[in-house]
Amino acid sequence: MLPYCVFTGYQQAWILEGKSFFPKVMPLGHPEANVVLLQVDCSSRSNLKWEFPDVKEWVMWDIQTDALTCHEPDEATLLSFELALDHFINTIAPHYRTFGMILYRGKPCVSPILLRSLAARLPDHIVPFIALDLSEYEQIDQFCHVLQREELSHLGLILKGNRWPYALPALGWDEPSVYGYCSRQPQQILPQQRVSAALCYGLKATFEMPHELCRLIPEELLTEEWEGIDTLYVAQLSAKGQRKVNGLLAAGAQVVQSVSK
Repeated sequence: MLPYCVFTGYQQAWILEGKSFFPKVMPLGHPEANVVLLQVDCSSRSNLKWEFPDVKEWVMWDIQTDALTCHEPDEATLLSFELALDHFINTIAPHYRTFGMILYRGKPCVSPILLRSLAARLPDHIVPFIALDLSEYEQIDQFCHVLQREELSHLGLILKGNRWPYALPALGWDEPSVYGYCSRQPQQILPQQRVSAALCYGLKATFEMPHELCRLIPEELLTEEWEGIDTLYVAQLSAKGQRKVNGLLAAGAQVVQSVSK
């Protein structure tokens, strides 16, 4: 069964084979790993003759490519990467218990459209992940807009520089998280908590984080992620977003205040 992420006010966890699962994605041989990280060379220099050890644990494939950078990829390099990725998926991946596949690791500068297109190449039983370094973004509104979670809702997230671990459904990249982590060294897995507050923000909203623990939800995802909300903060919603909020009000939620700057 495909692993999936639960992001509600009641639970924050990955679910694997019907049970809560907290991935400790670590290099092969680490005694604490329950998901082994294996790198796959899909660059233009690769001969595509991969060899990997047999492992009993779940595997997270870390795809290495020179096609995804902060510059627009040329068609030949991108096509070469897509063919290499397809070849790996068809020949190697079926022989392992795959938890997920990291398609990109780096700064948040690759087009979400391109990332979604690559994710669509994966079979249904493999979760596509991206690992983003957001360390330089200290303001919560800037952090959210750079992340563009509304554009990446079908991809698993691995984040570095996430100062709000309960606010977002993401593994930690070399840092603690409530969902698990991807790291060379053990990290803290934060305890589950009841998170009854949420902040719903519009596409270009500027806002500050409330003082209480809360989840961050783009207005495009409010309908999918409303479960467990008792208190809702809002920030510069569109007319469509406001209609979604009105539906929550009818269901008994309480809008406390706007947190727009």
